[in-house]
Amino acid sequence: MNSHTVNGIAANPFFINSNHLVRQRTNELLANAVNDPVTTVITVCAGAGCGKTQAVLDFLKQQGGLFFWVQISERDNTVSRLWENIVASINRIDSDMAVQCSEIGFPDTDEKIEKFAKFRNDTLTNNPHIIVWDDVHLLKEPSVLHFAKIIINVLSPNRKMILIGRDLPEINFKVLDLKGYVSHIREKNLNFTENELTDYFKKLKLAVDSHTIHEIYGDTKGWVFAINLIARSLERLPKYFGYIQNTFKKDIFELMEAESWTLLSGQLKRFLVRLSLIDHLSAELVEILAAEETHVLSELKNVNTYIRFDDSLGTYLIHHLFLHFLNTKHTILTEDDKYKTYKAAADWCSQNNFKIDALNYYEKINDYESIVSMFFFLPLDIPYEIAQFAKGIFDRAPAETFDRVKYFATTHVNIVAMLGNMQEFYALFDYYERRFLSLPEDDEMRSISLCGIYLSMGIMRAACAHDDVYDFDIYFAKMFDNMTEKFYNSSPPLDCPRGPWLNLTYSSKKGEPQKYIEATIRSDETTARYSKGITMGADLLIQGELLFYQGKVKAAEPFVVNAIESAIKRMAFETMHRALFYLLRIAVAEGNTKKAETVLRDTENLLNEKLYFKRYLTYDISLGWFQYILRRPEMFPEWLTEKFSPYAHTSGIQNFGNQIKARYYFLTKNYLPLLSYIREMKNRESFLFGRIEMLAMEACVYYKMKIKNKAWDSFKEAYETAIPNDIQMPFIELGKDMRSLIIAALREHPGDTALSIGIPRPWLESIKHKTISYSKSQSLFINAYQKNDSDVKTLTPREKDVLTYLYNGFSQPEIANKLELSVNTIKMITKILYDKLNVHKISDLIRIAAEQKFL
Repeated sequence: MNSHTVNGIAANPFFINSNHLVRQRTNELLANAVNDPVTTVITVCAGAGCGKTQAVLDFLKQQGGLFFWVQISERDNTVSRLWENIVASINRIDSDMAVQCSEIGFPDTDEKIEKFAKFRNDTLTNNPHIIVWDDVHLLKEPSVLHFAKIIINVLSPNRKMILIGRDLPEINFKVLDLKGYVSHIREKNLNFTENELTDYFKKLKLAVDSHTIHEIYGDTKGWVFAINLIARSLERLPKYFGYIQNTFKKDIFELMEAESWTLLSGQLKRFLVRLSLIDHLSAELVEILAAEETHVLSELKNVNTYIRFDDSLGTYLIHHLFLHFLNTKHTILTEDDKYKTYKAAADWCSQNNFKIDALNYYEKINDYESIVSMFFFLPLDIPYEIAQFAKGIFDRAPAETFDRVKYFATTHVNIVAMLGNMQEFYALFDYYERRFLSLPEDDEMRSISLCGIYLSMGIMRAACAHDDVYDFDIYFAKMFDNMTEKFYNSSPPLDCPRGPWLNLTYSSKKGEPQKYIEATIRSDETTARYSKGITMGADLLIQGELLFYQGKVKAAEPFVVNAIESAIKRMAFETMHRALFYLLRIAVAEGNTKKAETVLRDTENLLNEKLYFKRYLTYDISLGWFQYILRRPEMFPEWLTEKFSPYAHTSGIQNFGNQIKARYYFLTKNYLPLLSYIREMKNRESFLFGRIEMLAMEACVYYKMKIKNKAWDSFKEAYETAIPNDIQMPFIELGKDMRSLIIAALREHPGDTALSIGIPRPWLESIKHKTISYSKSQSLFINAYQKNDSDVKTLTPREKDVLTYLYNGFSQPEIANKLELSVNTIKMITKILYDKLNVHKISDLIRIAAEQKFL
């Protein structure tokens, strides 16, 4: 059979001619849909073997535009795996964007979806692009379908999505369809017509009479895959035996066996079956698998009937039906063949951030050491789906694995803790503690396992001290009693803060916050023999935190500053961020705008720390709080203006975000959802400082709504919760709103030493004076930034030029080239624009420029 080369692989003329006809017809339909300014979603639905994937891919490559191709598999019904797949598709186009998307994590909540959509729009503002999801019929999982629905519904006119599949998943976009935003390409558009079938056989120089063509068309209904195989059969034996379509599909494996399989070498057969074991067929991985197979790649490049290489995707594509055929041949593989295949694929997936697939392949070969090693390099707050998937692996592992594989028991305990099942966590901890204490004291497995589970218990006791027992230092001490130098050197650093506060006491009883602090200090003293320590500056910051909440701002500052210095030395980014956040609040309380600007710059610098996985979220939180102080709700990061996140755990980052959302709702007078959130908080566990903040805010809300009886009740509850430990700052930071509430309380109860609402007059008078002072400091900031806003109107022509180029998506080096200036000059002008518009990143600069119509 004659052949020629396509993308370096010998091409089959039957498939070239048939695909050409399909491609020609599909190109016209796709071009109409893509160029239609109304259409945002294009569906291409047809059965297997109709050439839909190839037709769409050829069209996009011919167009030369930007497209992101996501190849769906059944495992993408796990949301974390789908997200890894999406990030990988982005990485092929823009590695920096992929890194940032990976850090955002799967958008499984409304605010994350909003954040992802905003990030995508900011990044690709001036780049029309197409998102392609191939084999969408495999998607079934509700949360995945919800994400797909959101992505589809937020598409803008210059961003389109093509869905390819045998049928459409259960994604509801009927409204878009009714509005004419959806174009459909169906199987009938891809199948041959009878006339095209005639032309096809003529191009192949096959003598087929019109009656036979009519019979073939009647049997196949123009199905491309069937016609290709019939053409190959006619080349060998020019007689059509009348396969009807259903029989043809039924016997298709036999045809593949006869037409292709028998012609392959034994080495290539085994290699193709090895490839059928895995989902990822990137050129890099295929080359790794072929490393020990002499000449197998060169032979593979001459097999083109059902497998080909696509250079735009950098991957090999195997036809679905041939893949099913290969799955029937697994018996020709040895156990060593399977082991090497899964091991190579798992290692490649782990290195390329396909965590779910890596875990799956490692489990298939019982490589539990590699599974454990993966979790040493994942952040503490790993995605729920990954933790849930991993827990299944640990639950299924043979009992002897826990005695044989180092850190396996520790990782098991950690994963259960990440999933939040505390009853199971405590039971599992007790089981492992008894098990490893029974081993000889000089047993290495005993030492490293006890060390790991005590660390996990210490962290959980610190975050979940519902019983007012602060014994986490005991478990940290036990950890170090069992610690070996090897474990210490291989363990990842521990950065304590995870939520809004360091002091995680629940109780409002007198002295409870101090007891928590003492346990934290004991933890640091216990671990001082090792350079890493356990608190990494948190022991200092937690002392400053309590002083701050007690209104002793000047006394708090030295602890906060020293905590920053300690955290910098140890690269403790969470502690660093919380310390900077408190320093920002101290600067506002003092009315010190220069100090605040320095803190904001230092906070922004944390965005450069790629090992700080939550840096974008925590930066937005600091920025959101500062915009609350400036009374500028329009400047809040968008995800902090959305609905409150569902409750996960009080120490989680979602709870931190909810604290800032509460301030946004308060500022915008959107009181009903705010009150609903506070009521929900009262019915579950909550940390002391945050509970007082919300109760004080609730009192102000009810007063503004003129529901005074509820305002007094909330005020009293806030006071009674705060007074045992002299907590004042939640009241003071409410500024003029708290002052108005206090003035009203004093006015309605003249002369009383202790008001009828249960709050002493001296305390009210004291807090009133402090809120007056705080309001003055806050006014200094508001006035200073209003002045900066007015300065914006006096942008120089050069500043306007740079702003215009930034708005249109040019980088600083590109702008320097356009304006014939140095890059440093452009950076200096950008810094001036930051100062004039009072922002700290380019995306905000562009947004304000658009909103205030400077361009």
